[in-house]
Amino acid sequence: MELFLSSLYIAFFSWLILKLRFFKVESISSWFFVGVFFIKLLSALALTLIYTFYYTDRSTADIFKYFDDSKILFSAIHNNPLDYLKIVTGFDSDAPQLKPYYLDCNFWYKKFNYMLYNDNRTIIRFNAIVMLFSFGKFFVHNVFMSFLSFIGLMGIYKVFISKFEDKKWELLLVIFLLPSVLLWTSGTLKEGLVIFAFGLFFYSLWNMLNNKFTYIYIITCISMLFILLLAKYYVILCAIPGILFLLIKRFIKVKSNTIILLFSFAICFIGLLIGRKIGGSLDVINTLTLKHNDFVSFSLSLDKIGSLMDSSMLKPTIGDFLKHVPDALYKSLFKPFPWDMHNIMSVLPAIENIILILLIVLAFFNQSKYCSSKELLIFSFSFVLCLNILNGLIVPVFGALVRYKVPALPFLFASLICLIDFEQIKKLFHFSKK
Repeated sequence: MELFLSSLYIAFFSWLILKLRFFKVESISSWFFVGVFFIKLLSALALTLIYTFYYTDRSTADIFKYFDDSKILFSAIHNNPLDYLKIVTGFDSDAPQLKPYYLDCNFWYKKFNYMLYNDNRTIIRFNAIVMLFSFGKFFVHNVFMSFLSFIGLMGIYKVFISKFEDKKWELLLVIFLLPSVLLWTSGTLKEGLVIFAFGLFFYSLWNMLNNKFTYIYIITCISMLFILLLAKYYVILCAIPGILFLLIKRFIKVKSNTIILLFSFAICFIGLLIGRKIGGSLDVINTLTLKHNDFVSFSLSLDKIGSLMDSSMLKPTIGDFLKHVPDALYKSLFKPFPWDMHNIMSVLPAIENIILILLIVLAFFNQSKYCSSKELLIFSFSFVLCLNILNGLIVPVFGALVRYKVPALPFLFASLICLIDFEQIKKLFHFSKK
């Protein structure tokens, strides 16, 4: 039954890729993108096998634990379909008759919520909705998530190739086929939802900023923003400086990109100071401090965790945060190195980081003299910078860090590819052969 249902939905999603205009790219066969979708499905299978045979505790495996909780919530549909609708939509979801379902779940309630929305519920609700189509068969959920994340990556890809058309194949490789992106966005995890929502949000916003105001783009932009706020709100927060830059660049005629970017960051910094004065969940500095320190405490409470990078605690002051920013950015961007590998899950990130360093060197010493969209690259590097600093400040563990930085990876690698003059490299290569 699981194989039949999975095959049925794979065939349907493949048909959509072949037929819908959104998936069409000039000079690239739609069948090629079907092949990319199948690679994502294989990645989802690999992730499932890893969490089945390598990390054998199902109760702590993210790919299974939210799925198991969703089964409990889905059972409400048999007793009262209206209760099920309340649970998955969030409308009147605090009704007293629903509490027994929540109490039976292991991850509906978080031990620490920092007065913020509990994003565990978003992925649990997603699984509860997919249950309508999967009849409780796990791999069907992987198929749905693989397709949704494929849509998000396609949105990012189409923005980049609209400005860097001569690098279609290189961009396809680094946006769709980075090992970490493949692995963590293809399984039933929050990262897949985040890539789906952020990719479509960015695609819609970019088109509207380029004079393509349509109801579809407006509705998509708003709805994806809503999903992002529920799935991982901090991802969209890290994009705010870049979004402000694009908006100012579009509507205010200022020539200097540097001045616009600095002004955008200044606005965000003032927002942080105001939030600190107000306090509560708006005090971002204090919230991040609590999250980091709780993460460290939890890691130290485990019997052994070989990927713990730093056990020091943060202080809830701006000065302490600024002091830790360089180290946080370094760890988030470049860790783990090959000598940091402690298990099979750290091998691919270590290889990616070697490739990243190589691309940075090539972009620095062999930069293309012509850039068709500095605005796109500035947005990308701004987003990458903010998300990696945030992740480096919060997450002290390699294993979690490689997942948390996934939304930034397509933008980072794609931007470096766009900066590199590959024609010059080819000329040097041919010259050396002579």
